[in-house]
Amino acid sequence: MRRRIAVVFAILFLLVSFSYGKAIYAASASVAFSTSKGEYAVGDSFMVTLTAESSVGISGFQTYVAYDPNVLELTDVGSHVQGGDGLILISDLSGRDAVRQYHMKFKAKQEASTEIYVSDKVYMYAGNNSREEMSVSQNTLPLEIKAKTVKYVVENQGLSSLLVSEGTLSPAFDPTITNYAITVGNDVENVLIEAKAKLKADQVEIAGNTNLKEGDNKAKILVTNSQGQKKMYQILIHRNTEEEDSLQAETLAEETTAPEENPNKLDLEEEEGFIHIKSNVDFVCIPLPDIQLIPNGYEQKVISFAGKEMIVYGKEGDSDLDYVLVYGRIGNGIAKFYQYDRVGQFLSRWDETTQTEQTAEPVTESKTKVPWYLWVIATLITLCFILLSCYTGEKRKRLEWMTELEEEDAEKELSKRNGKNS
Repeated sequence: MRRRIAVVFAILFLLVSFSYGKAIYAASASVAFSTSKGEYAVGDSFMVTLTAESSVGISGFQTYVAYDPNVLELTDVGSHVQGGDGLILISDLSGRDAVRQYHMKFKAKQEASTEIYVSDKVYMYAGNNSREEMSVSQNTLPLEIKAKTVKYVVENQGLSSLLVSEGTLSPAFDPTITNYAITVGNDVENVLIEAKAKLKADQVEIAGNTNLKEGDNKAKILVTNSQGQKKMYQILIHRNTEEEDSLQAETLAEETTAPEENPNKLDLEEEEGFIHIKSNVDFVCIPLPDIQLIPNGYEQKVISFAGKEMIVYGKEGDSDLDYVLVYGRIGNGIAKFYQYDRVGQFLSRWDETTQTEQTAEPVTESKTKVPWYLWVIATLITLCFILLSCYTGEKRKRLEWMTELEEEDAEKELSKRNGKNS
C-alpha cells in the first residue's frame, strides 16, 4: 500500500513540474530596440534603448548587441552596458523587474544604411522562484545615416538709409540702431519717411507716420528678407502742441541774442591716455617728471575739468584755485608750466624764473617778440659805431695833413742845400 501511494505522489510531482515548466517557457518575453527616429545626419548624436520585458518578471538578463563601427560611434552607455568597437555586452543578473531598459548613445560618422541588432542568443530568466530560462522574441533596429545638410540662412541686413521730411533723427542714423526720435511742429500732420533696405530683395513696410496726434506717435519700419526674417525700426514722432511751439520760438530767440562765447574757451579731450586742452592751440598735459620741479609756494592739487580729473599745481593754502599751473607742452614744443584761468577759461604763459603770471595775454601760436632793452642796446652800439667812424676819419685826415707838411719842409730843405752847393 505504501508503495502505491509513493508511486502516485511521484507521478503527481512530475505532472506538476512538467506543467509549470511549460507555462514559464510559454510566458511572454521580448527584447526590442527603439530610438526617436530612423534617420539621422552625419554628426548627429542619438540614444538607442533596448527594452527587455516579461509578464512574470526578469531575474537575469544577458546578451550582446552589434553595430557597424565604421558608421556609428558609441559615445556613452547606461548601467549594466559596456563595450565598443562594434560589440556591446549587456549583463544584468539581479532584480525581479518585469521591464528593464538599457541605454546606448551613438554618433553618426558617415553616410550609410546600417542596423543595430542582437548578435548572440538572449539569455532571460524568469522572475519567479523557478528562475527558468525564457524564450525571447527580438527585433533589429534599421537606421539611415544621411549626409549633413548645410542650411544657409540669409541674415536680415536691415536698412541702408533712413530719411524723414520733418525734424532731425536722434540719434543720427546707424543700421545697427533701431530706435529713433524726432520732434515736429504743431502744423505737421504727416511725416514722409524714406527707408531703403540693404538687400534689394528685402521688403520695407512703413506705418504710423500719418495723421499724427499731438504728443507722441510711433512710426514703424518693418524690413522682411526673402526667408521671412523680420527686423523692426521705430521712430518716436513728437508733434508739438501750440504752447510747445510758442515756448520753442521764445527759446530760439533767446539763443540767437545770447552773447558770443569766449573765443579762448577751452575744450578738453582725452587721447591715448593724455589730456589735451584745446583752444587755438593743442596743449598736452603730461606728468611732471620730478616733484622737485614744483615751483616754490605751489603744491599738487586735483581738480575736475569738463567731467575729468586732472593734476594741477595751486598756491599753498589757496582753496579757491581760480588760477592754477598745469604742466605740459604745446604740440611738440618743450614741456613747461602754463597758467590755467578757471574763471576766464583760458591758458596763459607763466614765467618760470620770476614766477609771475602773465594773465593778460592768453596762449596763442608762438610769435617772436624782441624785448625793449635789446632795442636800447642796439641803438647804443649803432651810436658808438658812428662816433668811432667819425673819430677814425678825423685822425686819418690829421695824419695826411701832417705828412704833407713834413714833405713840404723836406723839399724846402733840399732846395736850400742844392743852392749852397751851386
